[in-house]
Amino acid sequence: MSTAAPQRPTQATPLRQPIASETFSQVYSLAQRLQAMLPHERSGGRVVGVTSCSRQEGVSVVAANLALCAADVYSGRVLLIDANPRHASVASRFQVKPSPGLIDCVTGQSAVQECVRSTSHQNLFVLPAGSPAKIAGRFSEERTCSSLGQLRNDFDLIVIDCPPAGELDETLLVSQVADGFLLVLEAERIRKQVAQRVKQRLEQGNAKLLGVVLNKRKNHIPEWLYRRL
Repeated sequence: MSTAAPQRPTQATPLRQPIASETFSQVYSLAQRLQAMLPHERSGGRVVGVTSCSRQEGVSVVAANLALCAADVYSGRVLLIDANPRHASVASRFQVKPSPGLIDCVTGQSAVQECVRSTSHQNLFVLPAGSPAKIAGRFSEERTCSSLGQLRNDFDLIVIDCPPAGELDETLLVSQVADGFLLVLEAERIRKQVAQRVKQRLEQGNAKLLGVVLNKRKNHIPEWLYRRL
């Protein structure tokens, strides 16, 4: 058996909004750590939610690139789910049909297996948000848990692109089935007190915080000098 490290996906992979190469490398390392933290079990694949304190902190980009890297790191199949229907991006990012998708599954309009799409990247699949017109209040807890439960049997890792934890209920609903969450924080934007409140809200919903991803970090001195410090 070969022990060579898996080849890292390049920035040429067709993501509509690729992240900087330095951050991309960090996300690749994060995918490796998640594999060690959340090993595959007989009961099914692992589920990781990605959320933030507020909008536009880069959750969708981090989630997409995490799934992309995990498809290389994990030996099995990886699924990226778009659970942010009000600001859906997975379908356009991976150039697949937006519906049927997650909304259609949780409203009982489509079977979950019918909504999963393959991508151009090996071992990576996506479940788009679905039809925005079918959003009717909150997601059905029973159907959401049932759909994710079915998908656990088909994938080694499921990454869920969630709305901000401080705004919407879908994130707390996902916490009922997720093995843990990654909290994306935009550097120099979110105050410590806000992050702590979001952390507490996740914990109150029985969600496990796996770690924090510091996104959009700004270098106030040249990068070469950072490396010398």
